[in-house]
This record gives sequence, C-alpha cells and structure tokens, in this order.
Amino acid sequence: MIGNLKTLVFCLLLNTVLFPTLAQSNEQLADADSLFMNQKYTEAFSVYSELFTSGEVTQAMLLKMAFIKEGLGDTQQALLYLDQYYTLTADKSVLLKMQELADENQLNGYKVEDKDFFLNFINLYLLELQVALLAISLFLLAFTHQSKKKKRMPLGIPILQIIVLATFLILSNDLIESDTKIIQSSTLLMSGPSAGAEPVGWINSGHKVEVIDKSDVWTKIRWEEEEAYIRNSKLK
Repeated sequence: MIGNLKTLVFCLLLNTVLFPTLAQSNEQLADADSLFMNQKYTEAFSVYSELFTSGEVTQAMLLKMAFIKEGLGDTQQALLYLDQYYTLTADKSVLLKMQELADENQLNGYKVEDKDFFLNFINLYLLELQVALLAISLFLLAFTHQSKKKKRMPLGIPILQIIVLATFLILSNDLIESDTKIIQSSTLLMSGPSAGAEPVGWINSGHKVEVIDKSDVWTKIRWEEEEAYIRNSKLK
C-alpha cells in the first residue's frame, strides 16, 4: 500500500513539473505556427528562436526558420537551419536546396557528394546499426561454436566475424563523423594555431569548410586547397 502511494505521489509530481512545460512548449509552437501561416514571419521567428534555444526543436520548425531567414536575406542562418534539418532527417533534397542557395550567394563547400550523405545516414541511424552489428556478431559466434562441434568451419565465417566486429568498434568510437563545418562569422585565417601567427587570408560567413584537426581553441581547416587555422568560435 505504501509503495503504491509513493508511486502515485511520484506520478503527480511528474505531471506537475513535466507536463505543464510540455504543454507550454506545444502552445508556443502552435502560436508560432499560427503567426507563420498569417505571414507574420518576424514574430513567428522570435517564438521559434526561443523554442530553439531551449532545445524544443522540430523538423518543421527548422524548415520554417530557414524559410524566414532566406526571405530576410540572411543566407548564413538559413543554411545553418537547413543543415541541422538535414542532420535530423538525412533528406537528400535538402542538400540540393543548400547547394542551390549557396550557389546563388557564391558560397563554397556545399557541393552534394555521396560521401556526405553516407556519413550523415550512419550518424542518424548509429544506434540501430550498432545493435544490428552486435546481433550479427553474436549469431556468427554461435554459428562458429556449432561448426567447431561438427568440425565443419566455413572459411569465410572468421573473416566475416572480424569485419563485423571491426565495423562495430569503428562506429562505437565515433571514428566516422562529419568533417565539415560552416563559418559562423567572417574572420581572418591564420597560418598557425595562434593569434600571433601570420594571417593567410580572409573568409566570409556562410562558407562550408573541411575540418582536418581540432584543439581547444583552434581548428585546422582546408580552404581553397590550402591548410589554415581558424578559431573554434567562428565555426558552427
């Protein structure tokens, strides 16, 4: 009886703390969507931005935020929201939209490549892939055990087991990840990871660059076939 009472009290407390927050977020989202439908884009974006900052993100909201920013001529922010939408969905059509928008504004790094789509697909379904590989590995292990008992071991099974385990370890240690970032604000590129290094060029916001290496303060990137350094705070 006491245990049931404790459970009931816990549920009541959970409803009091969590559900009003969710209800409030849903109400804010509904208000923002209403403003968007009535073409009150600035007011809608203000509400969307508040939800975005608090972590209440939906896929539809990201598309609407990108639409608003594109309409306002803020290409960089539009690309950032589209990029985050793509990260959540692996929707290849969004990559094409990003490339189109980047080409219109002479921004580099948005060329659609199968490698980027493949990497994002893996990151999006990482947990499912890990579970599937683990299940396959266990199946192969059981099959190997049975084959040893019967003294009939197919030659390809140990090799397949090694490949599956190696793939599982690679995914588990984040060795496959996106290697591009978007320039958040225009800045100088440096020849070394130091404010005292020699400037080697200037890069405007909105460009997407390949990341080579990263430290606490500086990121080594590839830009126009050359290597350079940029502060982490300048990247999104």
